Amino acid sequence: MTTESPLIHDGSQMVAGADWSAAFNDANGPGKSAQFLCVKASTATARTLILATAGGEAIYGILQNKPALGFAADIGILGISKARLGAVVVTGKALMTDSSARLIQATGTNQRVAVALEAGNTDQIIAVFVAPWNTVASGGG
Repeated sequence: MTTESPLIHDGSQMVAGADWSAAFNDANGPGKSAQFLCVKASTATARTLILATAGGEAIYGILQNKPALGFAADIGILGISKARLGAVVVTGKALMTDSSARLIQATGTNQRVAVALEAGNTDQIIAVFVAPWNTVASGGG
């Protein structure tokens, strides 16, 4: 059973840069929520989040709720969180973002942002240890 505790939240310091209140069409396909995807700070607007859409990039954290555009986003920034996968992952491996804000096994020198606490398949939601500031060990890539 996937859990998300203990998890440090950012205290709703940021707002959603898109409407994530319901299912939407994006790179993940129609009808999928942005909840449990990786987000980063917008460089265009202060205190605004956008989805992490460049594979292997740094993130702010993992979206925990489904906020509408401009509403407070609950972000898990350190600890055990749920996260959506972009590929098959193995327990204990370091993870990075894919181009759809999901997590995949880390490769090369890409930013490592989490560790898989359980194995999973594409689009499955699993428990991960999120540490978005590249403090995650290589985990065997």
